[in-house]
Amino acid sequence: MRIRQCVHFISQALLVVRLRRVARLTRIHCEYVEFFLVDASTSEIAAVERISVDLLGRLANAVAGQLEVDAIPKRMVLIGVGKAVELNRLPAVIRDAPYLRQGSGLWIPRCGIGVVPLGNGSRVQRTIIHELVHGLLDQFSDGFKFPRALEEGFASTSEALLTYNMRKPKQSQIPLCDSGPLNQTESAKGNVSIDRLLGLLENGSNSKEYTDEDYEASVMGTWLHAFLTRMGRDNRKIRNILGKIQRNGLRSGREIHIWLMSATGLTESELDAQFAEFCRGKPPR
Repeated sequence: MRIRQCVHFISQALLVVRLRRVARLTRIHCEYVEFFLVDASTSEIAAVERISVDLLGRLANAVAGQLEVDAIPKRMVLIGVGKAVELNRLPAVIRDAPYLRQGSGLWIPRCGIGVVPLGNGSRVQRTIIHELVHGLLDQFSDGFKFPRALEEGFASTSEALLTYNMRKPKQSQIPLCDSGPLNQTESAKGNVSIDRLLGLLENGSNSKEYTDEDYEASVMGTWLHAFLTRMGRDNRKIRNILGKIQRNGLRSGREIHIWLMSATGLTESELDAQFAEFCRGKPPR
């Protein structure tokens, strides 16, 4: 872990030096996060400054609770890219970040840096929280690779709960991505396989644009994580699902699916059927 932290520290320091050479940087320190805002406007800077210490503390506690660890976050670096910035002038690690040109953020595990576009108006805070969830999961688990769908699901649910401080949801009414009801999706028709969702983008995506698989992993992953969270209320074996996956050393979607069937006592078809019903608003049986 110490070697990994050293690599991250050096990568972060070098990136900040390179950015200072080509852009105007605004540094904001808040709790355990160092924000470096690139060519940010006054309103973009103000949006980041509104993030509270309390919010970051609750975020760290939520991630530590999900992983079932007693961990204190170490320094994290997040690069905010202003709307007016010329991306071609920036270092490749930012310039070529997948999805950035489409307004989405990204956490880069190999150097421990998050990249967030600042031109999303009211969504900036949610995007920052979302990427910090990925960063804290990476930091607290020492780089354990979780299923893309479940990690995205946890990050999306956390961003909504923490940003808007929503009331405790009832049954399946977990705050979700901006996907709307699922009555028009494949899941609502009972055609989505949990096994397939767990295996989405297992080898990563080389695309710099948001693909259909990225969208499915994010949107359906949010519902899948909510479904397993709801089941975990009555079944301690799958409570805090990401922590259980790491503790059991489950590294592939198929391994997780087999373990999930064993832990719940349900067959593959029974799990899929309950998940489809959950997406329609029915709680797991």
